Amino acid sequence: MHWRTTFLQALSPATAPGSPHGAFLDSCPAKHCQTSLGWNSVLLDNTTMADAVARWYFNGSKEKHVDAPFPGNPSC
Repeated sequence: MHWRTTFLQALSPATAPGSPHGAFLDSCPAKHCQTSLGWNSVLLDNTTMADAVARWYFNGSKEKHVDAPFPGNPSC
C-alpha cells in the first residue's frame, strides 16, 4: 500500500482536476503493460482504457481515471 500512495503522490500534478493531463491508472496485476485484452476489459469509471485513449487522441480529452487499491476493481 505504501508503494501505491507514493506512486499516486508522484502523479498528483497530472491527476489533479485542473491539470491539462489525462490518466488511466488501474490496479489490475493480471493486465501487466495493458496487453491487448487489458485495453478493452478493465473498467474505470465505467470506461475502458481503449475508449479513454481514443477520446484523448481524437478529441483532446483530459480524463483522469484512478482505480481503487487492488482487489477493489471487479473487472480485473
